[in-house]
Amino acid sequence: MKAKQIAGFTLVELIVVIVLLGVLAAVAIPRYANNTQQARGAVLNGIAGSIRSSAAEVQGLYQIAYANSTSGAPTTVTMRDGTVVAVSVGTGAGANGGLPSPVAGGIDHAITLPAEISYDPTSQHFYYTAIGNIATCNVYYNTPAASGANPITITAVTVTSTGC
Repeated sequence: MKAKQIAGFTLVELIVVIVLLGVLAAVAIPRYANNTQQARGAVLNGIAGSIRSSAAEVQGLYQIAYANSTSGAPTTVTMRDGTVVAVSVGTGAGANGGLPSPVAGGIDHAITLPAEISYDPTSQHFYYTAIGNIATCNVYYNTPAASGANPITITAVTVTSTGC
């Protein structure tokens, strides 16, 4: 009677496959991690752009409210959706008047944030909460000092994404 031959892979073939999978993993994992860091940095850059845009909108609403006010400079403005935003009171139509305040109820009310982003009014930083409050992965907002220029350039938004 003939012996039945069993089909399968040899030990050498299995070792070669395992080595190839190890090499692929060694190449793919660092690339994936780098893409994740770049994506988080892109999210923070998007938030920074949103902050600048919202600050400009709030300042425009402030200028209108100040021009129409009979009782001096307003300390808040109301956005189109009814959200009230605290603003810094400058010297009327110039300086830094009307920019969203960096404290709670200011810039954090001026923009709508995705769930992954939180604002800490004490440190004036927006954090990517999926990875925690990391000092090297955030957006910093602060109203600039009075410059006298009208309108001022919103330069007080700084993105730090080296540790994302």
